[in-house]
Amino acid sequence: MSYHQFLKPGFLLFIPLLLVLAVIAMACGGDAATPTPAATSAGPEATEEPTPQPTSTSRPAEPEKEAAIATAAPQPTPTPGTSELPGKPGGVMTLMVPYTPSHFNPNRGGWLPAAWISPMYSELVHYNPETADPLDIRGDLADTWDVTNGGKTFTFYLNENATWHDGTPVTAADIVFTFEDIVNPENSRGWRGVIRPYFESATAIDDHTVQVDLKYSSAAFFPYLAIDYMQMLPKHQFDKGLDLDLHENRMGSGPFKLKSYEPDILIEYERNTEYWKPGLPYLDGLDMYILTSPASVMAAHRTGQILMSHTMVTHMTNAEALQLDEQMRGRGEGAVFWAGPASHTNLFPNLQREPFTDKSVRQAMHLAIHRQPMMQIVTRGQATLGWPFAPNYWFSPTNDEVAQLPGYRQTADGEKHPDDIAEAQRLMEVAGFPNGFKTTVMVPAGGLDVKEFAQVAADQLQRALNIEIVFDVQQQAALAPRRDSRDFEFYAGSQGLLIIDPEDMYSRMYLEEAFSNYGQWVPTPRFVELFDEQSREQDRDRRRELTFEAAEIFFDEVPNIPLYYVIRPMFISTTVQNFNISPTAYSQNYKMEHIWCDPECAPQ
Repeated sequence: MSYHQFLKPGFLLFIPLLLVLAVIAMACGGDAATPTPAATSAGPEATEEPTPQPTSTSRPAEPEKEAAIATAAPQPTPTPGTSELPGKPGGVMTLMVPYTPSHFNPNRGGWLPAAWISPMYSELVHYNPETADPLDIRGDLADTWDVTNGGKTFTFYLNENATWHDGTPVTAADIVFTFEDIVNPENSRGWRGVIRPYFESATAIDDHTVQVDLKYSSAAFFPYLAIDYMQMLPKHQFDKGLDLDLHENRMGSGPFKLKSYEPDILIEYERNTEYWKPGLPYLDGLDMYILTSPASVMAAHRTGQILMSHTMVTHMTNAEALQLDEQMRGRGEGAVFWAGPASHTNLFPNLQREPFTDKSVRQAMHLAIHRQPMMQIVTRGQATLGWPFAPNYWFSPTNDEVAQLPGYRQTADGEKHPDDIAEAQRLMEVAGFPNGFKTTVMVPAGGLDVKEFAQVAADQLQRALNIEIVFDVQQQAALAPRRDSRDFEFYAGSQGLLIIDPEDMYSRMYLEEAFSNYGQWVPTPRFVELFDEQSREQDRDRRRELTFEAAEIFFDEVPNIPLYYVIRPMFISTTVQNFNISPTAYSQNYKMEHIWCDPECAPQ
């Protein structure tokens, strides 16, 4: 079956999509776990409703303005009939983080270390921490906003009480500074740079009003702006010329202040007693313990020393997480929650190095990989096939449809399809490598099962194509700079989804300047045209067609070898209250300022 067949009317049918995903966990083989997480549902499914545009109801719309949507920044209110806040104040939350950050600069990093330091910071807007609704975006530093000029102009009205941790007011100048730094083409801005394609300018109208103009109306801009890592930064702190990679020079406007930092051991936060949101945060502090092995993570959760995972990077394999879930649910002390697609796992050949400059080699490797057993071995089935854009959504084929395609298909008895192996071997001959070759793959020492799926892939490529793969295992602190400077022959990694939209995959992986374009692919002119067109297009059917055409180019070029999209776990103690699982691993509906404990949380 050709890829273009999916564009025929019979395939342009409704595809189920569930925006909040959790997967019914199951163990297999000899695993001791027999998991059945309670808070799960079959996913992903779809709705055909258009993405709502942000508008404002807090300020009367002027006649020439569109009706805008915005909601006021959430404030705690007394529970009816009592004088108490809805959350129970007090206590210190204990969490685990998976490794020591290489620096504390949210500008330079991607998701990490921005996640580690997010309690110090505020965003302009964010996903409502009181709900898991992926479309509920509310004000943070911005109380309200207007959308005008056909969706190209956003005017944000800042909370006039917001201050930085040193007492300096948060002003429009800070917001303008942050935007300009994010989009500066001379800066590597990781995931924060996703708004560059459509950002035009930011202007301070007055001390508490910021106007942001876009090059064109884009449905992705506002969801991107709300992710947890679009942290607003203090201009006056940067103006001092300090080394802002250092933890002692970090300062935000968020609910917690950095109290102490012990590399490889602990990141400690204390409550910001002058926080500008009355009554928040509930917690007195956060203790983020740096745990670097599955055994230490599971032991800390079992003994109550750690009450929750801070992110879905836990070092635990899905099988280990399922085992922990069974044990803790049985004791009534906690549960593992699942969300996703959390991350897209890939093999990244460096397209600037031989033999990967030849696309026949890359095509052969894509065809030879057998993904279904890999998914079962590594994720315990908590995954979907790695089509270039996540399957089962309005912009992509279903997982079952992907399973019919070359490179993804298998025989009725579960074997790799022989036609794919034959074609892969033919392509290796065409490329001049009938007897294979030897290469080195760089992999992280722990986290996200990367080493495990790379080992399965290496075994498959050895058997099918005689490609010998040597492993270069690196700790994260050493791996990140080598990965980001493209100092490798071959790299295995995973990339989290920020929002459920094809824009997310284009802008972070497939464009030439994309942060996660690790293989240094230079897209074809037509591929770039497709990105530009779909980014501006409002009609979903047309965007779907454009995405399928982009996938055709992807399969011809094979800039990386997509494996699967995995669903990831987080452990949450029953003590933890007001936690909402996020629609993706990284939009992060939960906020530490809204979380509280009952009974009171405290370090053991």
